[in-house]
Amino acid sequence: MEDCSQAHLRELLQTKIDSQEKALTLQAKEYERRLADLNHEAQRLRTMQETYVPREVYEVHIKEINQKIDLVQKMVFVGFGVILAIEFYFKYLVSKS
Repeated sequence: MEDCSQAHLRELLQTKIDSQEKALTLQAKEYERRLADLNHEAQRLRTMQETYVPREVYEVHIKEINQKIDLVQKMVFVGFGVILAIEFYFKYLVSKS
């Protein structure tokens, strides 16, 4: 009876060991898959980052654009002033003559 019980315990122990080895193997494969995915993601991010404009270049271009906008605004204000002056001239000075 004891031999049967020991054989049964050995069989259970071997089954447990086999299942743990299988679980470890599956876990190792899953880790490899995840690492490969992370490596591909890192490469994708590096490739994407290569298309970004460096901050220094961006700031120079924005400064130039802002200067051009300021110049256009000044020209528009001067234009409005000239139009108002012409309107005033024709409305009050020419019409009174």
